[in-house]
Amino acid sequence: MTEEQYPYNLPPWRREYEELSPDGNYNAKIHEAWELSMSGPTSGKLFIGDIFRIEKCSPTFVWSNDSRYLAVPQWCGFLRKREHLLILDLEDKKIYVSRKKYRLLILNSFVDGIISLTESPLWRPKEIRISLDEIEQNYKISTDLIQGTPGTSPMEH
Repeated sequence: MTEEQYPYNLPPWRREYEELSPDGNYNAKIHEAWELSMSGPTSGKLFIGDIFRIEKCSPTFVWSNDSRYLAVPQWCGFLRKREHLLILDLEDKKIYVSRKKYRLLILNSFVDGIISLTESPLWRPKEIRISLDEIEQNYKISTDLIQGTPGTSPMEH
């Protein structure tokens, strides 16, 4: 199988993605991600076992090195698509939702409580670092996506 050409080889255009947590206890996966628009980035339903099921996620997620958190962009909006950054806390079963909406995110790493990401990688890329302290202080908390309420969204868009 040949690799897709740029930009279709970048994570936001994946058709599916699966990643095991560093400790091997959790498996996050998106199967059947679909284009948001013709030749646009893809979106799908994220599953983490029976803990979380979240719609409209980008297949560019990353585990924290301690396996407690998963960072994932979630698409919102109708005509003017943007992404919220979600931080899933598997230990406390919480979802932190960014107040800011981003153009397009690629998550690079999540090490020692710092998320490294790139916003708008194709046009005027901006490197961003966000700490867990900042997330806990400035992000909204949602429990709407905990097991038992599949298919709901952490925010009304």
